Amino acid sequence: LYDGQKQKKKWERTLGTNVLVPSAAGVLHHMTE
Repeated sequence: LYDGQKQKKKWERTLGTNVLVPSAAGVLHHMTE
């Protein structure tokens, strides 16, 4: 759970846009499935 939060923070910093975080996480999830 902690690692997931860390990854989310990383994406938020990288993209700088909260709107892109969910979609990016969704794409990443599908890629790692």
